[in-house]
Amino acid sequence: MNFHAEPVDIDGHGRSVSDIGQDISEGTRKGRSLTLTLPGLTTGPAFESYRDAWLGQGDQISVNLNQDGDGTRKSGDAHEQNEQAITRGYNAINPK
Repeated sequence: MNFHAEPVDIDGHGRSVSDIGQDISEGTRKGRSLTLTLPGLTTGPAFESYRDAWLGQGDQISVNLNQDGDGTRKSGDAHEQNEQAITRGYNAINPK
């Protein structure tokens, strides 16, 4: 299963998940951290579990965008999955 996060205006001001991720990275480099907890959300190698959770399990799992603590954004599939999950979670709890 292949998910790809497209740029999405998530805050009504033209900011995408990637923009938010850049802010999180910058904050982490300055010694701050952020963990997002959204309903029906999971990440990891078995990304189908995210799909299953999103379709109605409703449990809450924290997603840390800076999992290795070095202030850098993830690259590749894992980061795209995080961004897609965050976009869906944000839109679910903040409908337009």
